[in-house]
Amino acid sequence: MDFIDTDLLDNSISSPERRAALLRCFAWAMEGTTRGCAAEIGAHSGVTSRFIALNNGGRIHYAFESFQGLVNLQEEEKAYFKEREYELQGRQITEARERMNLPNLKLLEGMFPDTITEELKREQFAFVHFDGDSWQTCVDTVDFFNPRVVPHGVILFDDVRGPVERYLRHTFGERLVMVTFRQGAVAEPA
Repeated sequence: MDFIDTDLLDNSISSPERRAALLRCFAWAMEGTTRGCAAEIGAHSGVTSRFIALNNGGRIHYAFESFQGLVNLQEEEKAYFKEREYELQGRQITEARERMNLPNLKLLEGMFPDTITEELKREQFAFVHFDGDSWQTCVDTVDFFNPRVVPHGVILFDDVRGPVERYLRHTFGERLVMVTFRQGAVAEPA
């Protein structure tokens, strides 16, 4: 699959391995099915969501972002993250909104899952990128998206560690494949 604007990802994803894993999982899902939207939970600055929207063949892409950073972390999660880590303010929020201003990209601002709409409940998904980091957001993501992933679709999870890793391993078992040191993917059988 040929991508446009891959340079968008160069400064937004922390390592070449994580970037390559995102590209592989995304390409696998997009080439494997002609049905289903895309979504990113934890769109942050919008770079990855912009990339997905530009490269998904015109499908709708839903970007979920609160701009508040991480909130209500469990005690164990505080070993990995700080409250309000990844929070954006002022001009950063404006730039993120501008970056995600594309015809096929729908930015849903607020805390997930509070931003789930009736329209969204009727959608099916080919690719879901979870970068929400916290255990509760991960549980909410799996509860909502997993039943809506089409055959050959993929959910890619970033920052798989601690309570998130235990939850995913319990929920998906051997279907969870670690694609890098801290990224896991679950693919729906074709």
